[in-house]
Amino acid sequence: MPAGQRPLIRRRLRTELRQERERAGKSQAEVARKMEWSPSKIIRLEAGQVGVSTNDLKALLDLYDVTDAKRRDELIGLARADRQQSPWWTSYRDLVPSGEYLDYLGYETDATALKAYYSTYCPALLQTEDYAREIIRSGGADKIDEDKVDRLVELRMARKQHALDRDDPPTIHALFDEAALRRVIGGADVMSDQITSIADVASQPDITVQVVPFSAGSHPGLGGAFQIIYFADPLDPPVMQFDSSPRDVVLRDNPAQLARFETAFEDLRKIALSEEDSVAFIRQIAEEMLAMEDTESD
Repeated sequence: MPAGQRPLIRRRLRTELRQERERAGKSQAEVARKMEWSPSKIIRLEAGQVGVSTNDLKALLDLYDVTDAKRRDELIGLARADRQQSPWWTSYRDLVPSGEYLDYLGYETDATALKAYYSTYCPALLQTEDYAREIIRSGGADKIDEDKVDRLVELRMARKQHALDRDDPPTIHALFDEAALRRVIGGADVMSDQITSIADVASQPDITVQVVPFSAGSHPGLGGAFQIIYFADPLDPPVMQFDSSPRDVVLRDNPAQLARFETAFEDLRKIALSEEDSVAFIRQIAEEMLAMEDTESD
């Protein structure tokens, strides 16, 4: 199993099982009654919150009158794959605030393309270690101890490694609001290193960076940051991701919402500076940060 594929497998399985139930014309309540399950079990199964055993799956397929051997083998294979090898983030499970975050780690690891707009701070996959530490340390309402900060930073660096250092890294098109680049996090030196790093990675062929300047005025990104995650298999449609805090995420599997945000991304791309001008602008801000650092040290 690829490094992060379990959430994709469970997502596909839950979708397929819901579709088979609907084709059979059965309600969740009816399925729960026939299977002698609690109503919450079928709800959680179709929400992707739990896996399903092979025996339970076979019983479900009988109930849904799925008799085609190839189709049954396909779904049983998905269920077995879901219960196999632990993903890379297993050792960090105690750190994450929600099941959606775990799913997100898998989606991020297996993404073939990411399109995103960042409004207030730099994205996790492009963060330096020092910048990540400051974001994690101060980015939530609850204070956390330094040992946990260290492990969360380790998790964030592992995310970068598994997403970007693999043989087939995703293409990334990142749009930054100017505010995300000018907010001084961790001091001028940390911030200068961070945005210089972004300018440097923009030279990579699979990473595109553009800046939406303050002069753009009102725009579709004012509602907040968002990311669209794409996958190689057409059976795995894109997923929307929103940040609710630097250590939490909200995922949406909604075609109508996806279409709106794809349009918003294109509108933002059109008003952003060109790639070349964006990199030059980012380096200019980095120089301003260095000048600020020199002033502070005097």
